[in-house]
Amino acid sequence: MWLTDEDYKAIGEQLQHDYETLLPKEFMGFTVKGADSTTPRAQGANRREGAFSIGDFFEGITGYREAPGDDPAKAHEWLMLDEATLAAATNGQIFADPLGAFSKTRQGFKNMPEDVLIALVSRRLGMISQAGQYNFPRMIERGDGAAAWLSIEEFVKAVSSFVYLINEPITVGYLPYYKWQFAALRKLCRGPVTRMDDSAEQLETLLRLSSAACFGGAGFGEGGKGAGPVVEQVKSIIDHLCGEVLTEIRRDGWTRSDETFLEWQRPYVEEHIANPWLKSL
Repeated sequence: MWLTDEDYKAIGEQLQHDYETLLPKEFMGFTVKGADSTTPRAQGANRREGAFSIGDFFEGITGYREAPGDDPAKAHEWLMLDEATLAAATNGQIFADPLGAFSKTRQGFKNMPEDVLIALVSRRLGMISQAGQYNFPRMIERGDGAAAWLSIEEFVKAVSSFVYLINEPITVGYLPYYKWQFAALRKLCRGPVTRMDDSAEQLETLLRLSSAACFGGAGFGEGGKGAGPVVEQVKSIIDHLCGEVLTEIRRDGWTRSDETFLEWQRPYVEEHIANPWLKSL
């Protein structure tokens, strides 16, 4: 139960007392307290049931009582909020909001300014290119399977983030905490109008093949053929996804270049950032 700061100051403590003492401990098979409410993380300021101030709730997750907004001087504050944090602040079902106050505050965190979004897209292009197009093949050639595997991991995270960004946080939200990442990405890709809707399948295949590609040898994983064929499969998936990324930034008018090495697309994309604060970061 979330209250405006004014209402919480006036009646919050009483509501919390009533919540703890007057409600039945079980209703229609559901207990009042969650399964983990007795853990240290769910006690005191970290409790997960009862009455809360709207501002306290969002501040506890993001450090902000409300979103930084579109003030150019605060654009850098958006970049201090990682996507998993923003996902935690904006996910979940609201059962009733007669004042609209909670929904308005939450929507503010989903309404990322266009310049910030473009700046993040540029960063993702850099990591997609660096990890997938450049470092993975270099590490494989060098024989450093562990470094190659980590390159795939960074590529997967960057592509997943890019997919959420181009589908627009105001509509689809943000890429969540890593353990929920693929569940969320699969769901997003099943949407009827999702851009890069094959990305979840492609990235999962990439992860499945990564062990054989990075550590395979004779008799390992690929029918005794060694790592060579599966390395080529991994490179093919990386090329396919990078091609889709290029298609999407061209579709949005963020580049006029056909360059497939995505790091070299970043200057074209950043031409569309009007905010001088972001251009200097």
